[in-house]
Amino acid sequence: MMPTGLRGARLALLFVPISFVSELWLLPTPPPAKIAPPVALVRAVVFNGDRRLDGYQRVIIQKGEVVALGPDVMIPDQAVVVDVRGDTILPGLIDGHVHAFGGARADALRFGVTTLMDMFGLPSLLQVARGQRQLRTPTRQADLFGAGYLATVEGGHGTQYGFPVPTLTSSTQADSWVDARLSEGSDYIKVVYGAGGIRRSLDRATLGALVKATHARRRKVYVHAVTLEAAEHAIFEGADALVHVFGDAPASAELLSSMKARDAFVVSTLAVLRASTGKDAFAPPEGELSPEQEATLSVEWPGRALPDAVLSTALANVAAFHRAGIPVIAGSDAPNPGTAQGVSLYAELRLLVKAGLSPQEALRAATGEAARVFGLADRGCVEVGCRADLLRVAGDPTEDITAVEDLVAVWKNGASVLRTHDAALEALKGGPVDDWGTNWVPTSDCRRGGRSTASIPSTAKGRMRVVGEVRPGSTGHDAGGTWAGASLPLSSDWGMERGLDGIQSVHFQVRGTPGTYRFLILQARSREEPAGADFPVTADWQPVHLLLTDMRPDEDRGLRGISVVTGGMSGRFELEVREMVFE
Repeated sequence: MMPTGLRGARLALLFVPISFVSELWLLPTPPPAKIAPPVALVRAVVFNGDRRLDGYQRVIIQKGEVVALGPDVMIPDQAVVVDVRGDTILPGLIDGHVHAFGGARADALRFGVTTLMDMFGLPSLLQVARGQRQLRTPTRQADLFGAGYLATVEGGHGTQYGFPVPTLTSSTQADSWVDARLSEGSDYIKVVYGAGGIRRSLDRATLGALVKATHARRRKVYVHAVTLEAAEHAIFEGADALVHVFGDAPASAELLSSMKARDAFVVSTLAVLRASTGKDAFAPPEGELSPEQEATLSVEWPGRALPDAVLSTALANVAAFHRAGIPVIAGSDAPNPGTAQGVSLYAELRLLVKAGLSPQEALRAATGEAARVFGLADRGCVEVGCRADLLRVAGDPTEDITAVEDLVAVWKNGASVLRTHDAALEALKGGPVDDWGTNWVPTSDCRRGGRSTASIPSTAKGRMRVVGEVRPGSTGHDAGGTWAGASLPLSSDWGMERGLDGIQSVHFQVRGTPGTYRFLILQARSREEPAGADFPVTADWQPVHLLLTDMRPDEDRGLRGISVVTGGMSGRFELEVREMVFE
């Protein structure tokens, strides 16, 4: 599913700023940086992604991964020792079904969801995320894997969100359609089949052809099927997973046996089903929600609510899948109405326990088992060599699943995560920021129909490099109407206003293809050209000092990001930015 209850203007605001992202090159090895000291978590109860370990443990973190684990492992010299005093350390959570636009990745991470599996979104987001998730450096965003565009027909589910989606008309197009998605960066293929009779759907022959084409390229196929009949067709045609639990009828013996034989799995998405029955939204634990999370939680499901029996049947089907030995993976389908990134995975875990899983089995569904079925070798685990995506929670969630909601701390790539939704803006004020580089996204005039390109082949601590080509005349304007560069959101949510909060100036160093470039202030609720100022660039590093007051930003509109772009030049370019400071 994708969000259906937000107003069109809000959806446009959330989608547009990222939609122009161009191709991202694979990241080279980042330049050497100052190595952070190891961190030793002591007196910890550990759930390792599969089971709770006996007794207190020591967890040693260094260079973004777990380097030692055991009750008596040696604490390295110079280590920062954190006494967790009997709290539980567990892997960062994996949400097996989301749609990650706007501030999704930042919101999810603040609530302990360190990896997101996107089941339909803009491929441009994947092009950025692919490079970022290879790093083990500090970041304010959850890692993202995704399907990009889903497979559907014209007028089918997925075509109603206000942006173009490539569709299929026959099974003969399956090979070319799959090739196009993989070339865009899709990690797996998502197919909509059946759609519950609400919209048009692919026929079964095309479904089978898509599965065959995807498997020939050694990728997985996940199917949106919301009825028993559609689920049976998907599995019988060879799909690797169902990404919703259906609630129209009990799971058949034939479906269960076929899924078991194929080692297929199912993503539960009970939280969104519960919301669609008109139940009160899950009340998140204490903690600061972003405006985007508050908005999606408060939106009511459009149209008539589903009968309570749909949720009851879905819960019974989860129990049936689990008894049959079919992996059930936790997925929230956020940010559909009544759900929100991060916090709705807590609701999902509660519902899995209500369906009959033990708390420990529910935790596996969002950690170790989720990592296994999605092929994420270094995630969902607390073991030597695992990525140091970790949570500290008060209490024992292997006995009481709600304990996972009592979140004390989050580590991403071994670094502590600030949990306030304005952390991105606050962190930029008053000094250089080590991790801002990984949050830049490419931008170009392609968002307005142009052909200029930009990509970010390198981001590292305190440095960003963007390369591309400006193609004059591609938008029907002169060279001044064509541009390319990079944008940096200053909040976890592109679509929300943030006050300038006393920021008066920006300072940074640049080098690159000689020419004149522009620094732009991106403001909420503004349809006019962004305020900005020109600055020169040479092949050597040089400082740039700009006053925001000279750019005449509108104080009433709030700050949502900045851009550095080419100004009035054409041809290939390269630009590096480092040591950016806002004051």
